Amino acid sequence: MVKRLFLDIETSHAIAATFSLYPKVISHDNILQDWHIICASWKWEGEKDVHNSKTYTNNDKKVARALRKAIMEADEIVYHNGKKFDYKKLNTRVVMNDLPPMHKPREIDTLLQARKHFGFTSNKLDYLAKILVGAGKSPVGNADWLAALQHDKKAIDKLSYYCDNDVVILEKVFKKLQPHIDVGYNVNINSHNHVCPRCQSKDLQARGFAYTKTAKYQRYQCKQCRSWSQAGVREKQEKVAVR
Repeated sequence: MVKRLFLDIETSHAIAATFSLYPKVISHDNILQDWHIICASWKWEGEKDVHNSKTYTNNDKKVARALRKAIMEADEIVYHNGKKFDYKKLNTRVVMNDLPPMHKPREIDTLLQARKHFGFTSNKLDYLAKILVGAGKSPVGNADWLAALQHDKKAIDKLSYYCDNDVVILEKVFKKLQPHIDVGYNVNINSHNHVCPRCQSKDLQARGFAYTKTAKYQRYQCKQCRSWSQAGVREKQEKVAVR
């Protein structure tokens, strides 16, 4: 079975000195306080519990260490905009906190998959969750982010809950998209019998064949998630005697 991990992080603002509300560029020399990871949430597929680590200070080493440990145990990670944001931000704090390097599991970014396969009006997680599973993100505002900069525990707890909820709705959105998108890990690599490469179900129905120029392969439809797949081994062909 594939160990699939759903994850999300929330980061703080950086504080910088500027002479204008509309600066074209702010020099790194003007950074007064750099950003850090406020909290991280993660959930294993098939489990109910959402795990969380947070900090009430600017020291996020324990948060980075906890999420890094979970990623090191995963075969596959799922996140929304994670290739551009979550993984790079976490990796930044891993190196800045002098933690050992992470291996990078196979990854599924639901934002990139939504852009690739569909034409949704918006690809934001909040929108996708509302139209696909009927519940979006929990509400937070700019005041909460600013209060978190002042180490306000109530604001940080609120952001932590927000992060937890993001992981819950992420998994639900993923399940809705799963039959239609690219999955990163082919479970049939470790299986002698063909199973659904998306949901790992063995409840498949043979539905015709897929053809290439030189071979044909058994085609299947999963009775659980209804996605399509094909056998990795070509069908044996009858030898035709040549006279």
